[in-house]
Amino acid sequence: GRRASTQIVSTLHVKESLGVLERYYDYLIDDYDLVIAPICSKMHVVTSYLFWEKYGEVQLTFPVPIGYDPSKSPRGFRLTYSVKLAAKHGLFRHQGAVESD
Repeated sequence: GRRASTQIVSTLHVKESLGVLERYYDYLIDDYDLVIAPICSKMHVVTSYLFWEKYGEVQLTFPVPIGYDPSKSPRGFRLTYSVKLAAKHGLFRHQGAVESD
């Protein structure tokens, strides 16, 4: 019976993910509790945790998967992707930038 929203954001853009969470927070926090349940990506989990570090009143939950789809598993190997995070204060409110290689 609870309202929910799903957003699809690239795992390559931590700053973009934080921006989406900021918009939800600004819109909802005065009238609703905000629960974030990142799924399908380690980077979305990292982004959600960084957001929770700033806004401790946000609830962060990790749903237990009810199944595993082997067709969506990684195949082979690729170059490693890394994200350099700015200082904590620079991650929020467009005060800094997140760089990626």
